[in-house]
Amino acid sequence: MLDDGVSGDGDAGDGIYGARLPAFSHNSQIRFRIHVQENGETVAISPRPMDDDVDRSHEVWGYYVNDNQPSSDLPVFQVLIDGVDGSDFREVDESLHCRILRPASFAFQGELYPDISLRFRGNTACMINKRNFKLRFNRGRPFDGLGDFGLKKINLNGMWTDKAIIREKLAWDVVEEMGAPYMETFFLRLHVSGEYFGLFLYVEHPDNRFLER
Repeated sequence: MLDDGVSGDGDAGDGIYGARLPAFSHNSQIRFRIHVQENGETVAISPRPMDDDVDRSHEVWGYYVNDNQPSSDLPVFQVLIDGVDGSDFREVDESLHCRILRPASFAFQGELYPDISLRFRGNTACMINKRNFKLRFNRGRPFDGLGDFGLKKINLNGMWTDKAIIREKLAWDVVEEMGAPYMETFFLRLHVSGEYFGLFLYVEHPDNRFLER
């Protein structure tokens, strides 16, 4: 990274450093760490590791390159599963389990959350055609892309049994209007490995954050 005024860093000598990266192909995950060195020795690392002597693959910054940018008012969640064709729902079904977490990555508005944990969620819902997802984020890197900081888990419901695709969302809206404790919900587009996978409903996870709210 340079402070020369021509590396995306602002004015030369202003103390702001930048770098220009080459273009990457569709469906690429770009991961990096920033090492600050003084007199040849590393004096700082960003993101700062939780343990200096443990190299964790998710303790990196990153972004996601996707050429398919839909024209939609809905949030677009990207779930990235290595070696899985997101356009083939059978292949996605075979790659996930309802009880066992597997590694994946997540991206929102280009920002990458690498090496999270992913599984299907539910009991009988694990047998339907459009299954629900549970995403679990790593300690020290919760999801904060919605302006609501500190989401450690995300639940995505496929609404397969609701042919109107509105009943669950409407039910929680009614509970909120009644002044009772409710789960926050919103519709979103889910893309898997760069391919559109379907319309899903975000349902808040009932954790400590939910209780505090």
